[in-house]
Amino acid sequence: MAFRAGIAKSRPALACMIGLAVSFVLGSARLLGLLTASELALYDRNRTLASLSSSPPPPITLVLINEADIRRHGHPLRDEILRVLIETILAAEPRALAIDLYRDLPVPPIVEGDQASDSPAYRMLGDTITGDPRVVMIMKFPDPNSDGTPAPRFLKGTEQVGFSDLPVLSDGDTPLLSISLQLALRYLAKDGIYPAPDPNDPDGMMLGPVPLPP
Repeated sequence: MAFRAGIAKSRPALACMIGLAVSFVLGSARLLGLLTASELALYDRNRTLASLSSSPPPPITLVLINEADIRRHGHPLRDEILRVLIETILAAEPRALAIDLYRDLPVPPIVEGDQASDSPAYRMLGDTITGDPRVVMIMKFPDPNSDGTPAPRFLKGTEQVGFSDLPVLSDGDTPLLSISLQLALRYLAKDGIYPAPDPNDPDGMMLGPVPLPP
């Protein structure tokens, strides 16, 4: 009986010792950074769950070409298939559509003599794109390692071309914009947000009320 009474009396002290030991171990591990990865992973998971439960769906949709599409339709995507895809997306009334596919030549190519000629499908593709200012297509400037890739011929002289990698550039005649900025400007225009000079910075730009330093 006395032995049992001694054990019962020592339980609070033992619990305190165990609690202090656990706190010491956890505190030391945290100071040494051993728990950082686990804490960040848990934080990211909680933030993701919170965003899924309270935020509306994102306003951006990516339409990707995967291996199954390539096996079915070939690569690169033929002009008539690309045109139908674009028309299907535009029918859903997006604010803007950026096409991150180089299309400087018809697909499949048509060669007459020594020169490539525009096919009827390529011309129909051009009519679909130039007929809707929401659409912008990509091009690439030459660099030391490549000759670059021009925009489709049917977009010459339009504002429906964006280049990759850089935000603003000039071809010597007209200033050109990146495809990402082209897409953003078309989206924000629906909210009445347009680019303008920054009155406080001659080298800067305003996008609505937000200054964008170079």
